[in-house]
Amino acid sequence: MTGDLTSDEQRALLRLTAGRARASEQAPYFSSALFAMQPVDTPGLGTFAVDRQWRLYWDPEFCASMTVEEGAAVWLHEVGHLLREHADRFDALLEPDERRGSWNQAADAAINADLRDAGIALPPVAASVPERIAGATRDMGTEQMYRLLLRSPGGTPATAATPGLVLLPARLGHDHGAGTTLSARTRERVITDGTAVTLLDEVGRRLPDAVVTERVRNRRSVTLRLTGRLAPGRYTVVLGGGADALAAGLTVTAPQLRLRPDHVRPGYRAPARLVVESPDLRVDEHTAVELLDVVGGPLPGALGQPEQVSDAVLAVGLGQVPDGVYQVRVTAGAHAAVAVLPVGLPYLDVEPAELPSGFTAPWPLAAVAEDVPVDATTTVTLHDGSGPVDGALTAPAVTSPASLTVALRRSLPDGRYAVVLTTGDVEAAAVLTVGGDAAAEDGETSVGRPADGGGAGGSGSGDGPQDGTADPDSAPDDAADDEVGGHDCGSGAGGRRRPWDLDGEDGADGSVSGGRAEQIRQDVAREIREHATDPAAQGSMAAGWLRWAEARLHPQVDWREELNAVVRRTAAAVAGRRDYTYARPSRRASAVPGVVLPAMRAPRPPRCCVVLDTSGSMGDDLLARCLAEIDAIIARVRGDAVEVIACDASAADAQAVRAVQQLHLVGGGGTDLRVGLAAAAARRPRADLVVTLTDGATPWPAEPPELNRHARYVAVLVADPGQPPPDWMHAIPVGPAR
Repeated sequence: MTGDLTSDEQRALLRLTAGRARASEQAPYFSSALFAMQPVDTPGLGTFAVDRQWRLYWDPEFCASMTVEEGAAVWLHEVGHLLREHADRFDALLEPDERRGSWNQAADAAINADLRDAGIALPPVAASVPERIAGATRDMGTEQMYRLLLRSPGGTPATAATPGLVLLPARLGHDHGAGTTLSARTRERVITDGTAVTLLDEVGRRLPDAVVTERVRNRRSVTLRLTGRLAPGRYTVVLGGGADALAAGLTVTAPQLRLRPDHVRPGYRAPARLVVESPDLRVDEHTAVELLDVVGGPLPGALGQPEQVSDAVLAVGLGQVPDGVYQVRVTAGAHAAVAVLPVGLPYLDVEPAELPSGFTAPWPLAAVAEDVPVDATTTVTLHDGSGPVDGALTAPAVTSPASLTVALRRSLPDGRYAVVLTTGDVEAAAVLTVGGDAAAEDGETSVGRPADGGGAGGSGSGDGPQDGTADPDSAPDDAADDEVGGHDCGSGAGGRRRPWDLDGEDGADGSVSGGRAEQIRQDVAREIREHATDPAAQGSMAAGWLRWAEARLHPQVDWREELNAVVRRTAAAVAGRRDYTYARPSRRASAVPGVVLPAMRAPRPPRCCVVLDTSGSMGDDLLARCLAEIDAIIARVRGDAVEVIACDASAADAQAVRAVQQLHLVGGGGTDLRVGLAAAAARRPRADLVVTLTDGATPWPAEPPELNRHARYVAVLVADPGQPPPDWMHAIPVGPAR
């Protein structure tokens, strides 16, 4: 079978097979799931991904660049998506597919945190973990972290007026040549055959005859032509002159270089393996790889002989060098690419590392400094090219001994900034990019972080047309897929089918059907429980996976059914009551003249009052879950409107609603649902059923409220309660999903 493969393909397949074997050795309780997955080689994917039928799509070139340990971590990561049913859970949220990238990032963080707790070494790049999601904590589940990501403010365009000149393309690759054409368009009809065109460099110097007019199409459109190749940098194209001149920016990108790892930790053992990748250069045996010092001087002998992995990837060994900041330069023919490599220095990772132009403040940032302690004395400052930017950041909030969160108080001009974390006399730094094209250029590949915005659907270098033409009216047909961007572990982690997914869902090709997948999950859960009870395996099982296994093997009664049953019983009890009333005469009164007979009273609909916890501890995901249950209660009682009382430390006015969309939520402070229960008891007419929806972080009254002691009280707990409800309340726990 391997006889038809090239040597590179055989090496990649060997790495893949060895990675699965190593993963099974590290986590033997996952073995049945790991060997149920069907590998599908997918050249050009740039990462690993899974579909809902347990197929593992892998890129041979990417796999060949990984070590066996890194490959094992990827296997364990991808099988985690399948075991935890992330695809079905995303479907259950009824979210638009465009949000699957944020869901994937949250799911990655939950999986990677458990892998790390189990002692599995993640690849030496910025893998998604809870500390890198602003506001997230280690005990949060996927749905909670997903809501935090959605809550992060989106970038908004700058408020400046629409530019008078539009240039297409506005970015060129480093390998563009003389004769490349650009299309310039204006809002007003100002272009004539005599309109001057000028090209300026970054400092405003005029570059004579660098660009000329090719053809004036009409008064609003002109085709320009470059007379030579421009060096990488930012330029300005100017049409006309004086006060009526119009200008637009033109960026020429430099060849991009990516390193794995992107920093070398203190105390590394030489030679340290570096994977060097450049999508813009074609490498071969003649390609030179050099290590440069901070001023650009080469350090002969610092790097070993490069090993070619593919046309764009090299692997090289780093020898022992003093701690400091270095540059790695790759030269292929007439082109070179450079990347910064910190060696032996404390490293700071900031998420997100790129922000859009005109972003909305405040904007949260999560910072992780694994080589520097983080405590109450830690400070974080922002620096631009001239020094610290005063007042740009809020005070840090420590989230763990290695991480914290801060927020940008105001929007920043486009550019690159340094985020500096200081504890005592030790500093760590990271680069923060605002605006420009850094987000498109600085892609990276890791566990839960695909290359170029996600697998084969990535945007690549995004340099636009490079064939000497520019069609401003054209647009790619798959633009909708590119807009998703971000993390992409495939349709098996959530969202619609990917372009690389194979057809067939019956398992005929060896893939896993739905019924078989459920059996595998049960088998893995039993293996996890047995492994956790083995004295020789103490400390090697992540608590998150143990909770998952217990939930699979000992499922709780469906809390939704239990809540529905309570509402049904209350409604039936009210509907079954019959009594006499003298409010109207009996229809049989004519049979007994002179005697007033009472009439039978018709049953009334049950009265229901909901006390909704709207305190600060209730996140968006918990509130959304509560609103869904209020909607179900409204449908069940089928009568008068349900009264809802929003409550934090005080109770708001009751709102009578017949649809959950009518609710207006207020709150966000502390929590004391005793006042909410008292307000519900004081309502007239009295409620038959009082449902409290809360995370349980509240004091409870010792006895039923005096004003309505005979109602049925139910507490629906959407998180683990800090203090359990009293015995006179019917408690319905809702376990958080991970």
